[in-house]
Amino acid sequence: MMKRAYSDKELELFKERLLERKKRIWHDVALRLREELGEEYQAQLGQALDDPEKALVDLLGDTDMILLENRRDELEAIEEALNRIEAGSYGLCSDCGEPISPRRLEAMPFAVRCVEDQSRREGRFERPSL
Repeated sequence: MMKRAYSDKELELFKERLLERKKRIWHDVALRLREELGEEYQAQLGQALDDPEKALVDLLGDTDMILLENRRDELEAIEEALNRIEAGSYGLCSDCGEPISPRRLEAMPFAVRCVEDQSRREGRFERPSL
């Protein structure tokens, strides 16, 4: 039998949080796209006559697209977390196989690694001195 980090009840709560976060992200993305594609945004593009203004409008557009890409990445991570719940591996560190702390999952419900392994992976883990 596969090792599990959390009970069915706890997993259901994590699933609800993930679905709620997913819903909020989709709402935010839809709102942002409506704002960007609105008449005012198109008018700004048309009014950017000189190079510095055009560069500013382009920068704002690029920034918005980066924000949307980050949201897409978060949506993908949420989907992967929901798949791990279904597969029975949610809440287990993908590196060491130990349970990910509830505090970490509260803050980042789509985390795939425990704090220690994520820190190691990012090169931030300091080994205690002897």
